[in-house]
Amino acid sequence: MSTILLSLTQTVTPYTWSDDRMWRKNRNKYDGDLCHGIDLNRNFDDHFGGAGTSGDSCTQTYRGPSAASEPETQATQKAILDLAANSGLNVIYSIHSYSQLWMYAYGWTDELPPDADELNRVATIGVDALTAVYGTQYEYGPVSTTIYPAASTTVDFGYDNGVTYSYTLELRDTGVHGFLLPEDQIIPTAEETWAGLFAATLAI
Repeated sequence: MSTILLSLTQTVTPYTWSDDRMWRKNRNKYDGDLCHGIDLNRNFDDHFGGAGTSGDSCTQTYRGPSAASEPETQATQKAILDLAANSGLNVIYSIHSYSQLWMYAYGWTDELPPDADELNRVATIGVDALTAVYGTQYEYGPVSTTIYPAASTTVDFGYDNGVTYSYTLELRDTGVHGFLLPEDQIIPTAEETWAGLFAATLAI
């Protein structure tokens, strides 16, 4: 039997704790970039550089220098591909906030995917179950027309690599509190979201 001793000699404070609570990108910076950070949900190897992405490092939707340039994206893509190939992965839920939306491919174009009817059927079931808990109203449909065009995202990468049921959820609320959701809404949000995810998964 081996014994492993881990000694922590330095404590690193996350940037979102120490500097900017609303920071959404990673903290990488490449030669020539004026600002830090790549939006990881614009960095996937699927229609990279398309609609809803930016080549300006100082914007919130900066896509980075190339597709899957970031280690976080690389790890996520690898996990999706490995699970799809070896474990029968057929559903992905990418959870965000806010806006109360349940969305599916595509983000890079307003053209509907081949499985649009089926994706919409399952989304309807998920949203109905979610709403039944506290009455929270969600809209649902393709990313590009339900919120805005966004290429190189998790949901499109998953869908285009064999994970048919790839969904993005934007949780509470619709702008009253935005990203700073009050503490008393955290548990209700989790309860209704779980009900929706459970119902949708059973419907697949």
